[in-house]
Amino acid sequence: MCGNPIMIQIFFSHSHRDYELVDKAQNFFETGNQITCWNFRKDTDILGEIPPRVASAIQNSDYFFLFWSKSVAHKIAWVEREFRIAQEIQMNLRNTDDRTPFILIINLDNTPLPPELDGRTIYKNTDFQRLKENILRIGPRQSVTNPLSNSLSAVMTPSDKLLTLSPNDRLIDAFILMETAEVRHLVINNPDGTIAGFMSHRPIRKRIPPKLSEIKKVSEDFDINQYQKAISDAGSLPISSIMTPFHKLIYLEEHHTLEDAIDTLVREYNFGRISAFPVLNGRVTVGIVSYLDLLCKLEIPPLLVGAKKKQNRLFSQSTDTPLNLVYTTMSQANIRHMPILDGDNRLVGLIDDVTVSWLLHPVFGLQNYPVEHFMNPIKRAGFLRDADTFETAIGIFCMDKDTTALPVADDTNGFLGLTGMLSYIDILGSLREST
Repeated sequence: MCGNPIMIQIFFSHSHRDYELVDKAQNFFETGNQITCWNFRKDTDILGEIPPRVASAIQNSDYFFLFWSKSVAHKIAWVEREFRIAQEIQMNLRNTDDRTPFILIINLDNTPLPPELDGRTIYKNTDFQRLKENILRIGPRQSVTNPLSNSLSAVMTPSDKLLTLSPNDRLIDAFILMETAEVRHLVINNPDGTIAGFMSHRPIRKRIPPKLSEIKKVSEDFDINQYQKAISDAGSLPISSIMTPFHKLIYLEEHHTLEDAIDTLVREYNFGRISAFPVLNGRVTVGIVSYLDLLCKLEIPPLLVGAKKKQNRLFSQSTDTPLNLVYTTMSQANIRHMPILDGDNRLVGLIDDVTVSWLLHPVFGLQNYPVEHFMNPIKRAGFLRDADTFETAIGIFCMDKDTTALPVADDTNGFLGLTGMLSYIDILGSLREST
């Protein structure tokens, strides 16, 4: 941000090659401390997506100045992306009966404009004084509120409802606490109340052996003493050896917004994605935000599943695939849910990575057993159709906290064929795109 946001905000869209002229314009409009300008000088000609902070600045501005020039005409891609966002805002403003132009075009060097800009009022450097007077006379416009600009407090679980443990507590303590309270994340605090780390149920459940009933589906040939020892060995591990320590923790602070939360959850890090994060004030936790907080508490656009399902990189396994191969495929593809198909390529089941990890505990020797013995049958796991709305998917996600993705299938003529997958990431990404 350039200057202090006092009254009226103007977004400057331009080529970085014109920065000297644009800087002079900025100095002129900001004189008097009634106007502040957003002047993003870097990466003006990059072909990538608009950074969230740039898109947010456009959405929060009262006016959008497009500084047209030979440089922009020669390399228009970046400015064009900014202009599209501005066009959407102008259309929204017209729907609210705001007829004051949002987009204003400044022609710096008399370069001819493209056809799509014909018919608009064009300003030159010599028009700055009149333009500034008109803007100050009108004042800041009544903005169209972006719901994702709200603070995290709108959805987060506050600190007085959080469960905490200390780094010296045992893994079994965390397991029992999570299972009893039906929560998926714990804050790990130092004795002075500052955060030491953060813990998800996933690494805990991957270390605790599965229930005996699961194993007895296929084998009675194991030592019950070894089973009990495995539970004891895993359960006695200190939480400090399992948790994500503070220096590696991904977190947000109180001043961040819901849009920041979505960006944090949909981003893919070098270790994968996260499903929740703590909200901090300094080193003190004031809340937790998970993907479920966003899905279950925000208004989600009524989009169809078929429009947003993932069809590329679609993985599946057959019912006779051994567990160790299923695990290898899921680990390499970095996916949490694997659709299972029968010999006729019908969708018959679903299995998650935590369950597979449990079953592969070395005490049982189940590595070569077919996945069909342990998969969740599709009638129980659930699936989506192309014509379903996001509301259907969210209902399933919010009811079953262990489900983070669902298969999309076509059940025409009684044949259940896999056509894609839809995860909470796809829904959150669509929510960000729609605002």
